[in-house]
Amino acid sequence: MKENNKEYVKKYISAYESLSINNLDTLKNTFTNDIEFEDPFNKVSGKEAVIKIFSEMFEKIDNPKFQILELSYAQNFDKKLTVYLKWILNGKFKRNKKSFAIKGVSEVKFNDQGKVVKHIDYWDSITQLIIHLPYVGSLVKAFLKSIFKFNNI
Repeated sequence: MKENNKEYVKKYISAYESLSINNLDTLKNTFTNDIEFEDPFNKVSGKEAVIKIFSEMFEKIDNPKFQILELSYAQNFDKKLTVYLKWILNGKFKRNKKSFAIKGVSEVKFNDQGKVVKHIDYWDSITQLIIHLPYVGSLVKAFLKSIFKFNNI
């Protein structure tokens, strides 16, 4: 693996772990203009669309903090540097002051210049977020327990 590839990844991880409403440009500068971003609630392309998602996160959540727990490099057939980042997002909803922790994995592809061309987040939005929301959460939890016999949610 090229040494500068590691630097691209370090820069990206640093941008995520130090993310705040005041430094969204640091993250934005790691993206290509036509970046593709996807998570359980969004599928967008372009720097501005991705930054808008993070701006909205800061409007709803007090002090959200990403921590990267693990990093894996993939063997690629498309010749793009791809990494998988296992992470946890901790925060507190502004509306009800409830704390949360969401665990997930991101698939991140870089171009030859070290810019991110694709970022896909994989995490379970139902058991890690939706069931903790007021009103709708209790309905979803009851549904899951009755249909799937889940006992641990």
